[in-house]
Amino acid sequence: MQRSAQKLELKSLEKLKRSLLALSIAALSTPSMAQSTDAETDMIDEIVVYGVKKSLQRAQDIKRYADTVKDVITASDIGALPDKSVTEALQRVPGVTIERFASSTDPNHFAAEGRGVVVRGLDKVRSEFNGRETFSANTSGGLNYEDVSPELLGSVEVIKNQTADMIAGGVSGTINLITLKPFDNNERVMAFTGRGSYGDMVKEVTPSFSGLFSDRFETDIGEFGVLFSAADKRFTAHGDGVNIENFYERSATQTEMPGGSTALTADFYADGVTPFDSTATYHTPLGGGISSGSSERDRTGLTTSLQWQNPEENMVATLEYIRSDSSETLREHVLAPGFQGFNADVNSVTLLDIDPSTPEIETDAVFDANGRFQSGSLHFDLPYYASVRSHQVDNTIEDLSLGLEFSPTDRLHIELYAQNLDATAKVRNNTIANGFANSNMHLDVTGSTPSIRYLQDTRALDADNPQTYYQAFILDTHVDAEGDLQSYSADVEFDIDSGWMRSVSSGLYFSEREQRIQDDDYANWGGVSATWASDGLKSALVDHPELYNAFTYGSDFFGRNLLSGENRTFLFPHMSNTFNVPAYDAYLEAAGISNVQRVNRYLRDIDGDGIPDTNALGYLPYESSVTKEARTEAYIRVDLESDTTIPISANLGLRYVNYDVESTGSSRFIEIIPPTNTGFYPFYEADYPELVEFLDGTGTIARTVDADSFDTFLPSVNINFGVRDDVVVRVAASKALFFPDLRRLRNTGAYRGSYTEHWLYDDLEPATWSCDWTVTPPRCNEPSGISDVGIAGFRENPELEPEKAVQFDVTTEWYFAEVGSLTFALFHKKIKDLIRQKNVTETVENPGSGTEMTMSVRLPVNEGEGTIKGFEIAYQQFYTFLPGAWSGLGLQLNYTYIDQNDLNDSRGDLGAPNDLSAYGDSRNTFRNFTNLGLPGLSEDTFNTALMYEYNGISARIAYNWRSDYLLARRDANSYSAIHADSYGTMDASLWYTINDSLKVGLEGVNLTADPVKTSTQLNQEGSLTPKSRFVTDKRYAVSLRARF
Repeated sequence: MQRSAQKLELKSLEKLKRSLLALSIAALSTPSMAQSTDAETDMIDEIVVYGVKKSLQRAQDIKRYADTVKDVITASDIGALPDKSVTEALQRVPGVTIERFASSTDPNHFAAEGRGVVVRGLDKVRSEFNGRETFSANTSGGLNYEDVSPELLGSVEVIKNQTADMIAGGVSGTINLITLKPFDNNERVMAFTGRGSYGDMVKEVTPSFSGLFSDRFETDIGEFGVLFSAADKRFTAHGDGVNIENFYERSATQTEMPGGSTALTADFYADGVTPFDSTATYHTPLGGGISSGSSERDRTGLTTSLQWQNPEENMVATLEYIRSDSSETLREHVLAPGFQGFNADVNSVTLLDIDPSTPEIETDAVFDANGRFQSGSLHFDLPYYASVRSHQVDNTIEDLSLGLEFSPTDRLHIELYAQNLDATAKVRNNTIANGFANSNMHLDVTGSTPSIRYLQDTRALDADNPQTYYQAFILDTHVDAEGDLQSYSADVEFDIDSGWMRSVSSGLYFSEREQRIQDDDYANWGGVSATWASDGLKSALVDHPELYNAFTYGSDFFGRNLLSGENRTFLFPHMSNTFNVPAYDAYLEAAGISNVQRVNRYLRDIDGDGIPDTNALGYLPYESSVTKEARTEAYIRVDLESDTTIPISANLGLRYVNYDVESTGSSRFIEIIPPTNTGFYPFYEADYPELVEFLDGTGTIARTVDADSFDTFLPSVNINFGVRDDVVVRVAASKALFFPDLRRLRNTGAYRGSYTEHWLYDDLEPATWSCDWTVTPPRCNEPSGISDVGIAGFRENPELEPEKAVQFDVTTEWYFAEVGSLTFALFHKKIKDLIRQKNVTETVENPGSGTEMTMSVRLPVNEGEGTIKGFEIAYQQFYTFLPGAWSGLGLQLNYTYIDQNDLNDSRGDLGAPNDLSAYGDSRNTFRNFTNLGLPGLSEDTFNTALMYEYNGISARIAYNWRSDYLLARRDANSYSAIHADSYGTMDASLWYTINDSLKVGLEGVNLTADPVKTSTQLNQEGSLTPKSRFVTDKRYAVSLRARF
């Protein structure tokens, strides 16, 4: 049956009735040397005395007597290291890895906190609160573990196989977050923790607090218990980064990019290659950029629970409320060239042979034996942007549940649960960019960290200089989402205890989820001005000092070894203007500053009557979607046990799953060039009238897709062999499902285009440009046309089916001490119907204009199958046999190896021809390499922790490492496959017991502070070029814990 989170399965677990709450107190309080005659109090004091040691013992016992393969971290173990979130704590579990990027599809933004959880090479993880459903309102619908404060939890289970009574949904595993309950403790408990944390880069101290109150009391109508636990944590961090753009082929015969030859030629910039060979093939990057950002996360958690037990002690009712609020804000200054990876003008970057302004620079470019750029000076004939970005994400989860456990007889046990969950999510992602041209740089990509030196003075404002700054564009994107979940379960277990038969259990489960998303999907991008504009903001900022401020990348940027030279100050827009872009739009309009193609959010046509609305901050009709999911499940499970020479316990069962999806949404047709772009729109309108009509900026009316119902049966078998009193051999087999993320089930689509701009002076040096001096500021370098026009579509897929897997585990577990074990696990998963992004050929109709086009459309589909296999080995022990203070020493080690077979995608993302019509689809087909592996899968992961606990001193130094892996099949900016290099990090903690009630600690995080590195895949053969490097704070904390 669906068991309570705190229940354990075997008779020998009487000794495990130590409470989860007491373990949490160990995390919050000082060890106590006091003794009590009361058995329960003795138990609690014992836990408090031994702290981490006792929590590891409990985790070891839960794993030992579990009914399937699982690993556990308990409350004091969660708090024993300075982990900022549940995600950070999970990385120490065998087979679990976490990401270090804000998003795997946008690796240009590093995260100071871990993001996402991968179990045994797969991110197909089911998340639970107390064995029940949970989700968030973000676009994926999945729970972000980093949003949950670890102080609210008693333990976390990582369940790696399945039993029939488990709710379906975890192909790679199930992570169950178990909160505390009043009846977990036998007495009144109050506890408090305060912490101050300091980052050496952000240079700021941030506080966090947590508190707990629990009590239980007898009445005439039974026993009542109450628990209140709260945590408030603020976390700030700073990170610096460098990003190297795609390398492109420079040859007379290249075919990757349109336009033919990209050969390096000896023009007036000179070739920069010694000796120069015009017939050779080289690869050069289109420059690089740097970023500096600070983030702030506020996380508030609350758990309140009430419990009642009747006087006969055969009925327990539990009412629980869980609330998690998380807010994260990122503010960054970014310097980067302005182009998209699939649509780059490769010839716009030229090698400089001589730069008289910096003769000390080694200017002859250096290439390796394969013709790939290593170092040299670059000149840009493409825009370069100094942009500011603020990105704020707010998530709230409220979970209310009511449970009843009733045993009408000694053998019959009934559990009933009802749950209501509400979630909200809000995203405000705003960017304002200043543009400036021809920022020459010296770039060196050799060594562990690239080096950049800007060769021109970037601080000057000069209205007569075409290199002056201008405000280039604004991008504001909004997401507002809501979700709700109702679930109900009824379980019955009957104890047989006859022969091999121990019990039979059966149950029903029903849930409904609905997610409502409003998302403008980055469609509100618009240019503010351009160098060719004859009115408005008028390219230069010299007349508008209120629109910019100077920002300097200081001498300590990226540890002092990335940025060199004197040109370190750039003119960025004011960061404060990103906080309220509609108001900023209104200011630009009121000031008479031209919006060349900018769509003011205040003036959007919300009601769809064709007339822009005033003060319209809502969403267009086709920017909303509603997705509903309904599931019905039922199971039967039989538990067996024998007392033969080799004791055997087993459970086998069958679970039925029915799954239905209904999705309502719209498609939108995004203008390639809006009429407000007076420079290039005339060429577009004259040469491509059919595209003007098809991509007209409108959207379809909402329509509903009711997908086919999906149902299946999931068998499971788990057998434990007690080979010796201290050795367990475990065999587990089951069929599992992973349900698609709700974002992938939305009935939404977007169809857009791309093009290459041509300028009158494309082939001339800026110094030779002819300017119109009759306007202020002068107008230089006018548009002359467009080419390489392409169209592509993107949509989600309500018809997706769940992924399926058949999984096997065989483990051998030796428990040689109370805190001493050596375990080995073999695992094998056969997976099919993988959810992957593919391009397909579709004929799309714009019902508003009555036109249609055949194009490449990218969408998620079920395609591919293969296997994941590997092994885990884990060891832990406290060396209590050593004399005196040495007996406090302990060690933890675990290593995981994973191998994938046939999961490399033999077709890549290509599911459609490259040339579908008169227009290209390079956005979807650029660098679509085949045989890419599974994102997030590292072959090797390793954890070690040196522990010490003796006479009130508790210390631990932990190191976590993972090998290189595919981070993203397709990056959102470079449109290339991105690989993450191997990475390790070290954390430490030291605690000292002052007295029976107080304990102080020192903690350190990211002590090695190694850069996180990524690489870009250049070709089908798998050659890699440097991509990004990120560094973030070392963190130090002082903590105080109290228990009363």
